[in-house]
Amino acid sequence: MAIRLHPWQTLKKHLNAQPTDDVAGLQQALDAFRDYYNQIRPHRGIGRAHNRTEIICLIHNNDTTVITNGELLAEFTLDPTKGYQRKNG
Repeated sequence: MAIRLHPWQTLKKHLNAQPTDDVAGLQQALDAFRDYYNQIRPHRGIGRAHNRTEIICLIHNNDTTVITNGELLAEFTLDPTKGYQRKNG
């Protein structure tokens, strides 16, 4: 199955574009999206200066801290009712 993914696609749009008749096909589409989202697409949430930098993301309840090389990059209070999360401060 050829899968075309675009950086701006959401999972919902991707799944709508990849119709499947069974759970195995759905799992394949989810795996492909996850791999693309986590490994291939450019991550812009923490800035270009940290592109391709390994990070540590600490999450406790709705509080999130993003760290790299001992440097605090961001702190978030997650709002589960929103798709976009604003940085604290």
